[in-house]
Amino acid sequence: MGLRRYSSSDAFEELVCVASRHGLSVSSVAAAVVSLAAGDTDAAELNPAAALAADLEWSQLLNPNG
Repeated sequence: MGLRRYSSSDAFEELVCVASRHGLSVSSVAAAVVSLAAGDTDAAELNPAAALAADLEWSQLLNPNG
């Protein structure tokens, strides 16, 4: 939300769109993006497909240098 200066409703709408695009639940995508933002992408409880979707959708934004 902060990096893109989104409102909470805009951020939720993006989560819904990403979840829909990748055929995943909003909650699994939300957990994966929080994990990605925290740098904890190896969390065992993550849905692997959601982790991949979060990486594809937000890794450049969250980790611009690599």
